[in-house]
Amino acid sequence: MGSEMCIRDRRSHVAARFQDPRLRQILGYPAVFLGTSPDRAPAMYHLMSHLDLADGVQYPLGGFAALVDAMAEVVREAGVEIRTGVEATAVEVADRPAPAGRLGRLAARLPRPGAARGDEGRRRRPGQVTGVAWRSDDGAAGRLDADVVVAAADLHHVQTRLLPPGRRVAESTWDRRDPGPSGVLVCVGVRGSLPQLAHHTLLFTADWEDNFGRIERGEDLAADTSIYVSRTSATDPGVAPEGDENLFILVPAPAEPGWGRGGIRVRDGQGWRVDRAGDAQVEAVADRALDQLARWAGIPDLAERIVVRRTYGPGDFAADVHAWRGSLLGPGHTLAQSAMFRPSVRDADVAGLMYAGSSVRPGIGVPMCLISAEVVRDELRHDARRARPAGPGGSGT
Repeated sequence: MGSEMCIRDRRSHVAARFQDPRLRQILGYPAVFLGTSPDRAPAMYHLMSHLDLADGVQYPLGGFAALVDAMAEVVREAGVEIRTGVEATAVEVADRPAPAGRLGRLAARLPRPGAARGDEGRRRRPGQVTGVAWRSDDGAAGRLDADVVVAAADLHHVQTRLLPPGRRVAESTWDRRDPGPSGVLVCVGVRGSLPQLAHHTLLFTADWEDNFGRIERGEDLAADTSIYVSRTSATDPGVAPEGDENLFILVPAPAEPGWGRGGIRVRDGQGWRVDRAGDAQVEAVADRALDQLARWAGIPDLAERIVVRRTYGPGDFAADVHAWRGSLLGPGHTLAQSAMFRPSVRDADVAGLMYAGSSVRPGIGVPMCLISAEVVRDELRHDARRARPAGPGGSGT
């Protein structure tokens, strides 16, 4: 049973147990939050649906910004300095000392577990991390010395842009990977209440295969497509003025940065004021999603009641957080990119370079990203124990 759950896809696993197409869609849709589609996610991820249905879905009051603020407070109390408005521009690496002895030199030439082909057409040169170069929003630049760097940024960006030439991972390695879907996000403020919507609302199209097939093939979405709507103001009164609503709409879309970026519009006494114009394809998807929501949920005056609208597209994720191909969540949880097949938290060639976040094990989602940080912590503690001098008659561990 265990091996079947790993190999079989989620859609087949659900279809073998449920006949009602609505139940099949409800149980299959969480694959989107794993950066893939129901027919590509391993069946073991049906455990997500079990947790959702058995334990419920939790929402942090104040939104995830409140969660970030709470985490920042905890780490500052531990003595951590947080710098904002600063971007890492390079991970600096020095050569490792040559191994001593014939056996050491032979071992250095052997393939290392998890090692990837380098950007110069041969094996990456092994090295030791020495620091990070940075640039601030005001144009200042500097560097930080470090013998350990934990990179929580997009893994593709770190391995193909921030590392120095000769130590980067070849683009051909990434060409064989699946970035997962991107999305168009639509955030709107609405005058008046929307009792037609729960906190979480899912709108599913009947043609499931066409819906996800368009995303996987990088095609335009149909006029009506499967979307997720969060009416956060149903639970959190602080996100909208009293009596009004705040909506967040997720439209899964292809990982195509060329679709462009979103925009900002505010309705004033003279009509719409465009604070930032969004690209045509992103805005068209947003328009259709709002129209679909109005029709399907029975809110005919939705468009007239929107007073502020902010959209995001694949181009935003690529530009703002260097997401590979504008991916929304990170590399998809296909079988070949799950569990032990997902990149490790430790770089195989650069000593002292560790990774955390959705690109590495265990994967996508806030809980799993936090677990990746715990794995890094445990690895570093293990390294420290191994490096500790041995006591009299004992070992360093």
